[in-house]
Amino acid sequence: MSLSRFIKRVCNQDIVYWPKPTIDGYNRETFVAPSEIKGRWEDVKEIITSKDGEEILSMARAFLTQEVEEGGYMYLGTTADSEYDADPTNMDEALRIIAFRKLPELSSTTEFVYRAHMNMGKSATV
Repeated sequence: MSLSRFIKRVCNQDIVYWPKPTIDGYNRETFVAPSEIKGRWEDVKEIITSKDGEEILSMARAFLTQEVEEGGYMYLGTTADSEYDADPTNMDEALRIIAFRKLPELSSTTEFVYRAHMNMGKSATV
């Protein structure tokens, strides 16, 4: 079994995903409606390196079945949860995506493994 097929098989958790917000005329983040995606969420702290070479503390990571945007937000759960809010900055459990990696499967140009690293939503910068 390939790694990408294995990842897809273990991605059985519901995750709410908000793409990177736009900034309005008052310098506030505006979010589009989120989508529910499948992933494998792990609460693990680790130091990662950003695209700019900066070391950042990641509070969680998720293996995913699709691409996501750095600067977006993710929440482990569904939109039906009682803690859910349409604005992820109002939720302590929603984390900002600080790094996204799309890794090609060995010996393949069409199969990928997707991984996102997240940090605290209100204080992280991308």
